[in-house]
Amino acid sequence: GLFYSGARVHVEGVAPSNSMVVVVVRGGERQEEFYRKVRVGPVWLSGEKVTISGVPALFYRFSSGPLREFLHRETIDRYQLDEASIKSQMRIEPDEDRDQIVSSWLTLKAEEGTYTLNRLALGRGAKRHDEAPFTVDFAWPRSVPTAVYQVTVYECRDGLVERSSTRSLPVVMVGFPAWLSSLATDHALLYGVASALAAILVGLAIN
Repeated sequence: GLFYSGARVHVEGVAPSNSMVVVVVRGGERQEEFYRKVRVGPVWLSGEKVTISGVPALFYRFSSGPLREFLHRETIDRYQLDEASIKSQMRIEPDEDRDQIVSSWLTLKAEEGTYTLNRLALGRGAKRHDEAPFTVDFAWPRSVPTAVYQVTVYECRDGLVERSSTRSLPVVMVGFPAWLSSLATDHALLYGVASALAAILVGLAIN
């Protein structure tokens, strides 16, 4: 909505008490383009274009313990559950200075609030009938774009993922922003005229 400033997200469920739980919130894969910064004397300029793909648009991971203590490395890589597995699947064109580009990209994503690993630990409740509840609470930043995200819970045991369950988390526009977006998409001419009139009125008001 017009005054949206982020939200709190709560995930809960139950899993066998003798298992470990990992919760991952993931966005769809998308290709991004950046430009290297090059310095010419005292001035920084945009240089060669760099394309990054093969990674999720958003990645939050929460677990009931360090992954390396209860999952095999092959399993972590298969389900892309940590920073190393994300790096290994990242495609960079041109593939020069890979380590520096990956490090800068991860720093950017952390600043955007779209990548975090175990920012808030997953909590487990008291055992009941060989099962125990789990909960995750975290902040959903305002900057995350509208899309359908996936929340997946992994039940882990003996170094493997035993079961998983996925639910969709749609982030959509509502109210005035939704109306404005619909107008721009479905009635481009009317939107253009309205925008021009609004700009003229604002200009007259300023004068």
